[in-house]
Amino acid sequence: MMLTNFPEPKTHKDEEAIYIISGEGVVTIGSDDVKLTKGTAIYIPPNTPHYIKKIWGKPLKAVYCYSGNIGEKR
Repeated sequence: MMLTNFPEPKTHKDEEAIYIISGEGVVTIGSDDVKLTKGTAIYIPPNTPHYIKKIWGKPLKAVYCYSGNIGEKR
């Protein structure tokens, strides 16, 4: 999946996990900032505000997983 900027914090009832394949960015989880680079894996607990900013000019490619039901509206 190609990640784009999500400038406003989001929350979901599901757990989320993201593994960065290429590119660079920053994810804010709660009040913590984590730099995203190739090989970074992050876990986002349920109901935790988070948002992603990619670094301009570099696609941010990732494997994305969440614990919800397929087809369930998030």
